[in-house]
Amino acid sequence: MREYWRASESARAVLPEHSDERLTADLVDAVYQELATVTRGSAARVGAEECRGAPQRGSRGR
Repeated sequence: MREYWRASESARAVLPEHSDERLTADLVDAVYQELATVTRGSAARVGAEECRGAPQRGSRGR
């Protein structure tokens, strides 16, 4: 999807501003950007957790 969306960017740019196609493209773009933001945030949290490491066996949180 990412490759298609980038490849079609120039075609979307010339759509009439208030056309259904442009409004749909803008909506899809906004959702795509939101998903990218959430995904980056999730990846950062997972990375941070991996850097901290898993608790040692036998550890009781001391």
